Amino acid sequence: MRTDRFFGSSIKTVACALVLCLALIINTVHIETGMRIVPIGTALLATPFVFYIGRIANLKNTSKIEFLALMSFGLFILYFLLQAVIYPDWNVQKRAVGAVLFSIVPGFLFGMTVFTGDNSSEARGRRLIAVGLLLVSHALFVALISRYKVPDLWTVEYPGGRSVYQRIGDLIVLSFVLIVAIAESFADGSRSFIRYYAAVSVIAVGFFFEAQLAGSNAAAVIILAIFFMWTLMLFIRSLARWKTEGIGTAVRIACAHVLYGVLLVALVATAQPLRLFNYADDPLGIRRLSRSDVTPRTGTVESQAQPAQIEDGGMTEPYFQAPNSVSNRMEITRDLIREQLAASPIFGDLGVDLKHGGWGNYQHSFLSVQTHLGAVGSTLFSIVVIERLFSLFRRRGTVTLKAVTPVLLVFGMMATFFSWIGLWFMIGALYARPGGREQGEGCSV
Repeated sequence: MRTDRFFGSSIKTVACALVLCLALIINTVHIETGMRIVPIGTALLATPFVFYIGRIANLKNTSKIEFLALMSFGLFILYFLLQAVIYPDWNVQKRAVGAVLFSIVPGFLFGMTVFTGDNSSEARGRRLIAVGLLLVSHALFVALISRYKVPDLWTVEYPGGRSVYQRIGDLIVLSFVLIVAIAESFADGSRSFIRYYAAVSVIAVGFFFEAQLAGSNAAAVIILAIFFMWTLMLFIRSLARWKTEGIGTAVRIACAHVLYGVLLVALVATAQPLRLFNYADDPLGIRRLSRSDVTPRTGTVESQAQPAQIEDGGMTEPYFQAPNSVSNRMEITRDLIREQLAASPIFGDLGVDLKHGGWGNYQHSFLSVQTHLGAVGSTLFSIVVIERLFSLFRRRGTVTLKAVTPVLLVFGMMATFFSWIGLWFMIGALYARPGGREQGEGCSV
């Protein structure tokens, strides 16, 4: 239907861009004023879902396995909320309910909305408006937080200790995914691909440095990983279509990708004064602090107030300007995994980190599902994820989604708590119902 194509190709995309802009504005207001309104910005991500609630709610063509996965998702949410309601600690209750309302549900619905719709390249003007809104809002955000930049470091020190770098990083990642999907819809089957590839390359570098400035190393790595996976998927698709499109498209993609990689490495190498990833005089991290001084965690999170020092030829030289999040997470797993897994293996314990290790010392991996929700939650969660992954690679096309899924899945499995919004954005996207000329073909924005 014409109306359906109109909503799919333009208004919904603009709405997704608008809520990302509003969420970024709300986080900026929090940084400037300290108002506790950050969760509102995240909750807004669920609102564009109204544009496709009719198509998404249509279960006529849903297979039994997919319906089982949907039921498992619903039961997972209900079980999580039930555990929160009956838990005796109010702070744990609040954290769990907040994870559902301001992370899992908005992320799931936003991912489903972004990737549901047709794959036509109509209404380019409205899609360019969406891209423009995102780029302008992020540029303004960078200009505002640059006032708090730490001397000699490419990062900021938020006023009043209001550190929201994780949420900012999530918004940067979601914005980049939306832009990549729009760019693919423009360039799908077009000989002008290199032009759009170049634009996305520049945006990827810009978002990389924005994530670094905001203090989110994870977002910076995810953006680069998504970009390289997206290019790889496009290259593979071009090889599969060489009989109709010619081998020239694949050659252009390969050459552009190599050129981009060379330019990015050159840029990062010459940007040493920016001190990327918060490293100082050893940007490649060759020198490491000896772990002999590390003691098991005793219930509190310890951090260094001053840069780590090493003795080198009689000189004291700073080489690491921030706590290493990777080593911290490895320490949590090493020191606490046995106690946390053994606390309640069947039903889980939402406050297990409070009892073993201290507040916030939870497992930063899929193991967090087992420690907090037990075998019951792990079973439901596994059904949802595994069924959707099989469904993804049964489809044709959806290049952006196939590029985004491995990156967000690996990061969710190995580096963050299970309620991370990026993980649920991916799961929601895997439930999206593409439309248009060919079911599941191309981009679905």
